[in-house]
Amino acid sequence: MDENPLETDFESTIDITPTSSDETPTPPASESRARLFFKRLLRWLVGLLIIFGLGFITAIFSLFLPARQVTNQQTAALADAHQKIEELTNQLAELNGLQKKYQESLENQQKANLFISILSARVDIANAQLAMANGDTARARLSLSQTSKQLQTLEKLVETGQRKIVTDMQDRLELALAGIESNPYAAQSDLDVLANSLLELQSVYFTTP
Repeated sequence: MDENPLETDFESTIDITPTSSDETPTPPASESRARLFFKRLLRWLVGLLIIFGLGFITAIFSLFLPARQVTNQQTAALADAHQKIEELTNQLAELNGLQKKYQESLENQQKANLFISILSARVDIANAQLAMANGDTARARLSLSQTSKQLQTLEKLVETGQRKIVTDMQDRLELALAGIESNPYAAQSDLDVLANSLLELQSVYFTTP
């Protein structure tokens, strides 16, 4: 029996080859390229992070550590400065104490000189009064030869408010010297005034309890 040419052409156009269900489909080439690109990109990112990390660590060692050393040095210098300031403060306190003692010593010396000047003038006048009482005018004048210097020293040592008193005593001394020979009675009276004035001045600075 002859074959139908239509059937033969229909069978040839239809692929009746069986396909296996176990075969895995091959992934597209574009997906493999994308995955490879991302892997490379990830490697580059990791490399960059490592480089930046190393740079950051290097920056710490090159910048932070020297700065910390400088800070430590400045802290140590500041501590030394505070210690020196404390030492200078203590020395200044000692110097102030010494200055105070020196000032007190100077004041005591001035008082001693004042006391000596008053006593010296009083002794001179007492000797002159004794000589006048004995009629020895020459000895009286000799006893008063240094009294003027004592009164000048006394004027420098007393306070400003007491200098007028010392000036009056100097005038009284000149009157006494002028009247020793010419007017012994007036000279004796002037010496009495001098003696009382010196005694009053002594009581002002050296009051005894």
